[in-house]
Amino acid sequence: MAERARGLSRHLSPDIQTLEYYHDTTGLLGTWRCFRELFRGARYLDVIYLISMHPVRLLAVFLGRLFYSTRIILDTGDILYEEAKTRGDPWWKCLLISLWESICLRVPDALVVRGSYHKELLQQQGFADVTFIPDGVDCSAWDSENPKRDQRLREELGLAGKVVLGIMSGIAWEPHLRIPSPGWDLVACLVRLRDMPLHGLVIGDGPGLPHLKKLCRVQSLEDRVTFVGRIPYDRIPDYLGVIDIVLHTALNNKMSEVRTTGKLPMFLASGRTLIASAVGEARRVLKDSGMLLPFDDGLDVYGESLARHVAQLVKAGDFNRICALGQEIARREFDYHVLALRLYELVRTLAS
Repeated sequence: MAERARGLSRHLSPDIQTLEYYHDTTGLLGTWRCFRELFRGARYLDVIYLISMHPVRLLAVFLGRLFYSTRIILDTGDILYEEAKTRGDPWWKCLLISLWESICLRVPDALVVRGSYHKELLQQQGFADVTFIPDGVDCSAWDSENPKRDQRLREELGLAGKVVLGIMSGIAWEPHLRIPSPGWDLVACLVRLRDMPLHGLVIGDGPGLPHLKKLCRVQSLEDRVTFVGRIPYDRIPDYLGVIDIVLHTALNNKMSEVRTTGKLPMFLASGRTLIASAVGEARRVLKDSGMLLPFDDGLDVYGESLARHVAQLVKAGDFNRICALGQEIARREFDYHVLALRLYELVRTLAS
């Protein structure tokens, strides 16, 4: 979220001055400081762009509007109720989250969402002022062609001479399906393609990571998957550069339907060969690109389709055929130069 804030503000027109606030709400002291700084800041700001539904932050900006007429934009990328259901939270907690979300969406003067379907959904519920600004990427900052650097990191990771199948994400645990997501898709490919020189690379951590490691052990894949954990943001291009085929598998549910996720723009901008499930914003922006796989008939069917597609790419040996197309899509759909124009129009409208 900090990277999103920096990316959008960096490319706004010079007639909009931006101030970035990062607040830690850990403990009572952190919570109080967060409230105080946001409320004080509202006195000097025309518009507050809030990327959070934290109660203290919302209360601070609401009081800021009440006392100082400061306009509020709320940026949300998820349906909190659906996220809670997917996590397996009890019904009463899901109900409370649904009520809180309903309140949050009525506080701001305008809403920003990161999925076009999310915009349609909110408009159907009566929210008129909704702007679609997906997660983005600064395309000019990505250098996807540095074979010396890529080769050096490949050797450090023990991946030299191998076809690398990779995922980069926070690894969640899906209690209803009992799978680590993503990660189950990588295992599904490696299990079905044991006779191919494939090696898995997992970038990221999360509550599902222990389950993914256990799944690899159960399937006897420990020596075919490398885990590097969470990496700094500025190292992401380097690590994506060692991957030959990137998997971007969103589960076919309502929570995934409203998302773009910040990973899709980075995968496209990095010039990697991408295979994505036809879910959410990927279905729209990657239509007719050759990068999509339908996800309509459950995990086993998708796993089979994914393995077949990976096998075809490996046998062809051409991992660069659709890379230029991916970078073109990233520049058109996700470059912060493009997205900042939408935010500029919204801020100017509210400030006037």
